[in-house]
Amino acid sequence: MKKVTFKDWDGNQREMYVWNDTYKKPYKRFVTAIIDSQKYLEYKRFDVKYPVLALCEEDDKVHCYQHCADIEKRLMTNRELSDWLNEDRRREYCIDICSSSAVVEKIFKYKLSEENKQVPSKLRIREGGGDFSDWKQPLVDLPLNIGKEEQQ
Repeated sequence: MKKVTFKDWDGNQREMYVWNDTYKKPYKRFVTAIIDSQKYLEYKRFDVKYPVLALCEEDDKVHCYQHCADIEKRLMTNRELSDWLNEDRRREYCIDICSSSAVVEKIFKYKLSEENKQVPSKLRIREGGGDFSDWKQPLVDLPLNIGKEEQQ
């Protein structure tokens, strides 16, 4: 996990993990800004308690958090891909989509002994058909575990 501070903030609004010291459970929120510590005192009078500003989908309001971190991702495992494909019959995958011999499939088979192995890096997925630009890597979010060593 890499915490993002004002120094690291590139201004690119994005979904991130956010949390406060009072509760350990991180939430996925759309971070709109991280306030510089120099300007933070100016914002306190507007009821801004913490420097990370994030939009909450439940109430469509901006909430303040003490910390944020980028959401790290990894490739799906064979089993995760198979489950994902089975959830919707319009989902499909293809290995090496740039190849003239590429085949689009809807069912992903794997050896039982390899169910926790990550899918090949050339594999791409898409939902509902579409064109070439709809293919993407089969990524899942890594969970964020907040312990005392990460909060320091």
